[in-house]
Amino acid sequence: MTRHSFLLFSLTILQIERGERIYTTHCVGCHGPDGAGTPDWRKPNLDGKYPPPPLDGTAHAWHHSTDVLKKTILKGTPPEMGSMPAWEGKLTEQQ
Repeated sequence: MTRHSFLLFSLTILQIERGERIYTTHCVGCHGPDGAGTPDWRKPNLDGKYPPPPLDGTAHAWHHSTDVLKKTILKGTPPEMGSMPAWEGKLTEQQ
């Protein structure tokens, strides 16, 4: 069993549906409807910031710990690195 299939196996249908709603509301604008991100996500934009990476397992999120991913979601990316907004105070701990 792969890590991905284990994760899907350990989530309930309600959790998956709630995650889809949250993603559609808050994330799809930058990461796209299927999590593909920006095609040239490895190249900084003219402002020096990196565009949104894919969230489909083809980028770098898979190698970060849950704590690092949670911090990135809550605090956003460092302003000199990217444009991910901080979701702290906008999303609940459960979300």
